[in-house]
Amino acid sequence: YHEQTEPNDSLSWLILAGRGWGKTGTGSETMKKWATADIPGHYAVIAKNDREVRNVCFEAKRAGLLGVIPEEDYRTRNANGYNKSSGDTKLTLKNGSVIRAFSAENPDNLRGYAFDGAWCDEFAAWPKKVAQEMWDNLMFCLREARHPRVVITTTPKNVEHVRTMVGRAKVEAGWVI
Repeated sequence: YHEQTEPNDSLSWLILAGRGWGKTGTGSETMKKWATADIPGHYAVIAKNDREVRNVCFEAKRAGLLGVIPEEDYRTRNANGYNKSSGDTKLTLKNGSVIRAFSAENPDNLRGYAFDGAWCDEFAAWPKKVAQEMWDNLMFCLREARHPRVVITTTPKNVEHVRTMVGRAKVEAGWVI
């Protein structure tokens, strides 16, 4: 995944790639870079549902967050380092950064949070009826960040919310596809 690194000065990095490209590993490595920086932050990881965000984004053996962030960088499991309860999955790093898991099924779950960055996994698989609302709520959660960043990893699919995002990425500053 080391060749697949975040572009300089991007606010939103949209990765549209097929199976085997390394989207999960790239999302995890990007989140690791942000969360292990000198200044601790608060980060969101959003996937299709609770199961996918936990099993893929956090626990995938080689490509998930627990696979790419060394155990010495996060608090021990019994000291609230990794909490994997349904609806409150989070990884707390020793530097104070917190990475929280969210299901794209319920946009209201983002209300009240303020994040420094986010990883949106398999955006094309997010529920069609709420995908745009989830994205809008996430953007509101990033309003206070010093340097808000988002990495979106998805298999390309011809669905409205992906077409809208690609169109936005082509005309708005700060996007890289």
